[in-house]
Amino acid sequence: MVDSGVMILSTRARKGVILSDIKVAVCTFAFDILYINGRPLLHEQLKVRREELYNSFAEVPGEFRFATAITSNDLEEIQKFLENAVSSSVGDTLDLVPIAAFHGRGKRTGVYGSFLLACYDEQNDEYQSICNIGTGFSELQLEERSKSLGSKVIPKPKPYYRVADSMNPDVWFEPAEVWEVKAADLSISPVHRAASGIVDPNKGISLRFPRLQRVRDDKSPEQATTSEQVAEMYQAQKINHMNNNGEEDDE
Repeated sequence: MVDSGVMILSTRARKGVILSDIKVAVCTFAFDILYINGRPLLHEQLKVRREELYNSFAEVPGEFRFATAITSNDLEEIQKFLENAVSSSVGDTLDLVPIAAFHGRGKRTGVYGSFLLACYDEQNDEYQSICNIGTGFSELQLEERSKSLGSKVIPKPKPYYRVADSMNPDVWFEPAEVWEVKAADLSISPVHRAASGIVDPNKGISLRFPRLQRVRDDKSPEQATTSEQVAEMYQAQKINHMNNNGEEDDE
């Protein structure tokens, strides 16, 4: 016997839909197993738990599948796997402005390890933080971006930068570059200030798992993705998730 959680899906009909026409197709994706045949697996390593999972079940097309996973020590292979996962999430990219950075450590000593990106608020003429980005860079890209932004360093943040007091970057930049970024999704954030007050009265919106796509040499910082556009993307994502889960309101 395998102990598992129970998921209940909404099957409410929308207006004008005949109940007999409603069909809900569900495919379960298993990624871990914590208890099997009276034996807890909580203290076992993930590798052992996955072996138990694969040995205990068989995939059924359209009904039951194992979640896609890899085990690797190859950084490039892991990054490629993450890129494929991210590319299947948020469809649009955002054009964001690097306004600060954190010094790199270990292999990244001598270059910036991660960057603070911001969207542009047209109404208040300010740059609002939206995420930290430190993945998706090749060594050459890190060197190029660190060198390029190194000439844009300023002693303190601009008065029109909206950043949480708890965030303390090592260096600040003039708003000079625009980076095209793709992310897994957008979420409400108590730290970042993008679109603050539009979707939530006290919180902003941030990006999860942002990855650099390219530098937009054809755009100026004032042409970056706006806070209103960020809010629209978040709302569109929320509506899409609700529709996919069958949770749309009747009215």
